[in-house]
This record gives sequence, C-alpha cells and structure tokens, in this order.
Amino acid sequence: MGHLLQAALWHRQDESGYDLKSGGAKKALAVAQPEVRHHAAWHLWHWASAEYWQTDLGSLFREIWPLDAVLRDERSSRNLVMMAFQVDTSFPDAVDAIGDVIVPYELDLLAHSLLLQHEHAALVARYPRAFLRLTNALIDPALYPVPSDLGQLLRQCADADPGCISEPTYVRLRGLSRRAAS
Repeated sequence: MGHLLQAALWHRQDESGYDLKSGGAKKALAVAQPEVRHHAAWHLWHWASAEYWQTDLGSLFREIWPLDAVLRDERSSRNLVMMAFQVDTSFPDAVDAIGDVIVPYELDLLAHSLLLQHEHAALVARYPRAFLRLTNALIDPALYPVPSDLGQLLRQCADADPGCISEPTYVRLRGLSRRAAS
C-alpha cells in the first residue's frame, strides 16, 4: 500500500524534488474502499515528523484527504490522531488539519488511548487548547461513554493555560465530565 500511495502522490520531476499529484490522490482516496484510507492514514502517521509536517506533509494532507462525511471512520481517525501526535511542535496545526475529517471513537481511558506515551502527555502541557480541540472532536457520549479520567485531563489543560477554561471546547468537555461523574 505504501508504494501505491507514493506512486499516486508523486512522480519524479527532476533530481531536486517531486511534483505532487494531489488531485489524483484525493480522487483515489475518495472512491476507494475504506481499507485504502485506513492504510493511507497509517502511512501518513508513520511518515510524520515535525519537520516533514511543516515542509510537505501538512499541505499534502490538506490537499489529498477527502472531506466527504460518509468517508470518515474510526480506524482512519485513530491513525490520523496518531499522525498528529507524531508532529511535535506542529501539533496544533495538525489538529486543525484533521479536525474536520476525524470521527469519535471509543476512548475507555484517556490515559490509555490519547496519553499513552510520555510525548503525548507532554503535548497537553505545551498545547492545551489544541489538545482540548482534539479531545472534543473525539468524544460523543451518544456513541461511547465519556472517559472517566476526562476531568483529570481538563485539570492538566487548565494548569497549563488557565485561560482555556473559557474556551467552548473546555466548557463542553467539563459538562460531559461532570455528567459522567454523577
């Protein structure tokens, strides 16, 4: 799958670089079976780095990923969230890029799903508002129970940036956390 995705995205232009073929890649992802988007998202996750996101991957993602709501699914969403975690200093930009194409999926505990690695937890302290936006996009109590440790995440975000408590995402998540705890 990786070679197919690469072939769909680039062709060798000259010795100095590649010419992006985003229109063909976007169409291929839009008409393909969900498994193709899962694999494409997995490859984007594994190619991701802060530098690569800033130089190529961020704009590539925005150009090729289909926005059609019917094409969104949990497996691709998980991979795209992991991609956002990989880009370090570009995390807020990656969250903005994936925000409209991910869907909620089950998060039993945030500590076991979003904060599993030390680097992921560090993103909360560095980018609490972006982390709130991401968490907000992933939690829908009509689909899955609210993670029981959501209140702890909210405290970490408020400690990192006290001004975030007035953000609509914080207010919504705080309400969900309180309802889940009662």
